[in-house]
Amino acid sequence: MMLGFPNLVQRDIVDTWPLIRRNFVGVFAQDDFRVNRKLSLQIGLRWDLMTPPVQVDNRQSNFSPTDGLIHLASPDTRGPDRKTQYGYIAPRLGLAYSPDNGKTAFRAAFGMSYFADNFGASGGTSERNYPFFLQVDVPTPTTFTPFRSVSDGFPTVNSVPLAPTLAPPAGFAVFYIPNDFHEDTTKMWNVGVQRELGWNTVLDVSYVGTRGTHIFRSFNVNVPMPGPGNVNQRRPYFAIAPGITTINQRDGAGSTWYDALQVKLDKRFAHGLQALVAYTYSKTEDNIATLGIHPTLTVRQRAPGASGSKVLDIPQIFTGSLTYELPFAQSASGLAKTLGAGWAFSAITLFHSGDPLDVRVASSQLNDGGGNWPNITCDPMANAPRTPQQWFDTSCFANPAQFQFGNYKYSNARGPTVFNTDMSLSKRTAIGKASLEVRFDVFNVFNRAHFANPGAAGLGTANTGVTFGTTAFGSISAVRLPPREAQFGVRFLF
Repeated sequence: MMLGFPNLVQRDIVDTWPLIRRNFVGVFAQDDFRVNRKLSLQIGLRWDLMTPPVQVDNRQSNFSPTDGLIHLASPDTRGPDRKTQYGYIAPRLGLAYSPDNGKTAFRAAFGMSYFADNFGASGGTSERNYPFFLQVDVPTPTTFTPFRSVSDGFPTVNSVPLAPTLAPPAGFAVFYIPNDFHEDTTKMWNVGVQRELGWNTVLDVSYVGTRGTHIFRSFNVNVPMPGPGNVNQRRPYFAIAPGITTINQRDGAGSTWYDALQVKLDKRFAHGLQALVAYTYSKTEDNIATLGIHPTLTVRQRAPGASGSKVLDIPQIFTGSLTYELPFAQSASGLAKTLGAGWAFSAITLFHSGDPLDVRVASSQLNDGGGNWPNITCDPMANAPRTPQQWFDTSCFANPAQFQFGNYKYSNARGPTVFNTDMSLSKRTAIGKASLEVRFDVFNVFNRAHFANPGAAGLGTANTGVTFGTTAFGSISAVRLPPREAQFGVRFLF
């Protein structure tokens, strides 16, 4: 390529103007009821209309898993093959009860929301499907023999003549959006109690739950079940689309679960002191991430031999912060006040559990064209070395039997925790109506090594720390936070 003679010339082009239109309409009603001096209610109801995205000239298409053809949009089937959902009804309910004139408050709430996912099926899919997204590959006829020069420019791309249905070319990765596509839906609720403790301090203890349904997913549905034989001939849609290996289905059928105990102690600013301590203990699950291994692995409670999905599960999070205005030279005057007053100290500490790791095998024996998890033979974190050279116990992993999914689950191995503290010392001096602020900040005060997860790239190099069967398996080659840093700043306010 440095000589101007490429070995392969490839050109991708979007052969349309993505002039996408869709309508959003929302109607809601809400009312507050004060039942008595101790109890109040809030009730609401909302209805949303979100029409499917359409292109102004109907230059969109959708793959059909029924006949294996690309169906183009028309004035009669805009979208195409997408119906409008009219059932987006979202109730809201809130309750607050205080038995002792506000010193103690019990609160509960429930709400539903619908929102358009900002990727894929909300635009950016149907108009980038065949024949509006074209790819031309021009490989060299003879390896290591120049056949084309950079000065020749890009290869010519000719528009495809449009018809109601078209057969996708062999090897093209098509997109399929189901007719009943549903926008993301979330149900949220919480139950909690707040208690005033004195000294301008409030304790808040709550249970928070969230359920996501109809969550956007994008995955290849044309993956064969594990087994012997030719991979392509065993694909689910080989009979109707023998030349297509990738059918990217983008639907709204995912689910998520979140349950948490949240505790917060809030010292409001008074007498120069403000402090906040917050702790969350939670559990997060979804049935989406496992689709990266196989489209059949979508149930929440999985049978033996299939992995549970907890890629976002961080069970423990602690945050503590304070700001304290130092009580120096408060009654002084002159130079003593100038030098001694206006000092403030602040600090913040963060701790959270390690991230769940998605461990894969270096060489899958599923014979389905995809990857696989390893098998777990013991707890890899029980006797984990927790060093950059070996973060977890690598002896607890083994290759699964041929044509079998590994039994590894995302939460079996976790990356390093984060425990960081930052501090700051500042001084503000009044100069007439203006003020001068001088501050000294120190980040990562205790200079802890905050290692990144195994598998994270470091110093521009790849890392296979979460790939079983490689020499780097279990190792760490990057950090997520820098070492101790200090900075000095001056600010003049006027």
